[in-house]
Amino acid sequence: MTGLEAGGDDYMAKPFHLQEFLLRVRAILRRWDWYRNASATPASAVLQFAGNEVDFRAFRARSWNGISQELTEKEAMILKVLAERPGEIVSREDLLEKVWGYDVFPSTRTVDNFILRLRKRFERDPANPKHFLTVWGVGYRFMIEGEA
Repeated sequence: MTGLEAGGDDYMAKPFHLQEFLLRVRAILRRWDWYRNASATPASAVLQFAGNEVDFRAFRARSWNGISQELTEKEAMILKVLAERPGEIVSREDLLEKVWGYDVFPSTRTVDNFILRLRKRFERDPANPKHFLTVWGVGYRFMIEGEA
């Protein structure tokens, strides 16, 4: 579980079956293809909000205080999913499906941990977020500056 929370895509306990391994690799490639296609257009490649700037192609960001950030693939994917639906509630299950896929379903607590990391990177006051809002019992809402 620690590996998934640290940004890993998947893990398998030994011994494992070759067929399962191949199916998991295929699932990772499908997710990467989705992410690459979603980031292909220049308009969606860079996100700017509240003095933050995120380059989804390079997994790099600059936070409101000027600090450069290197994002993990999972952090970038979660942020991308949320940014595609600003102001809307995105359920934890939707995030798990889009980012981890159907084949690998870590706990919804994993999503919560990634949101905490995004808050630490991009919120001026992570304890009182203005952009990564929790909708209790459902999921998260991403608010761009001026909407909060």
